[in-house]
Amino acid sequence: MFSMFVDMAHSNSKIQIGGYDLGKYAKSDLNWYKISSPFFWQVDFGEVSLGDFKFTPSVSSIMADTGTSLNMIPDADYYSIYDTFFKGKLDCHVLPNTLTSCQCNDYQHEQ
Repeated sequence: MFSMFVDMAHSNSKIQIGGYDLGKYAKSDLNWYKISSPFFWQVDFGEVSLGDFKFTPSVSSIMADTGTSLNMIPDADYYSIYDTFFKGKLDCHVLPNTLTSCQCNDYQHEQ
């Protein structure tokens, strides 16, 4: 178990090996998921919920990485989430490489 806190503005970043500090770095309890691949940080899931919104995604597993600078999601799943929560609220556009990029500020991220 390890946890990371990245603070780009104040140089207070921290990595904790063997534990975590919920009081300092989390707004709620942690959710634990069983890793489903011996090669990647991959977890299986079925229904996804965001508040009261629930849907079954077109994929049944995801990969996570602390170094991820790009997250990808199938178009159908992306538009289901985007249309429900963010349509007209975020600056999103399709890049020349066909990936969609959405810009948000700290306030939008917290919402």
